[in-house]
Amino acid sequence: MYVIVAGSGLVGKGIIDVLVQNKHDVVVIDINNEVCESIYAETGVMAVNGNATNKNILLEAGAEKADVLICLMPNDADNLATGLLAKSLQIPRVIGRLKNPQYADAYNLAGNHHCQGG
Repeated sequence: MYVIVAGSGLVGKGIIDVLVQNKHDVVVIDINNEVCESIYAETGVMAVNGNATNKNILLEAGAEKADVLICLMPNDADNLATGLLAKSLQIPRVIGRLKNPQYADAYNLAGNHHCQGG
C-alpha cells in the first residue's frame, strides 16, 4: 500500500515505523526540513518538506498513486483542509487525527475517518 503521512511528530513517527515494518511504501510530508532529514536518515522513507495543505506538495508526495493519507498535523483545521484536498485528488482513504471533539462532525462531512488524540 502507498501511504502518505502528513505530520511526523511523536505519533507520526510511531505510525511511520509500523508502516515501514509492514513493508508499505511511505512518504512523509512535514513543514520542518530538519524533521524531514531526520525521518529519512532514520527510516529511509522519502520525506517532502512543505505544508500538506498545499495541493502541489501532495502531488509531489505522490497523491496520484496514494491508497491512504494519514493527517497528523497539530491542528484540526490543517488536517481537515488536507483531507479535503486528498479527496479532490481521488485518494481513496483519508484518516485524520481529531484533536478537538467539536470537529468530529466536520471530519464526517468531509468523508475523513478520524481517531481522537491529544
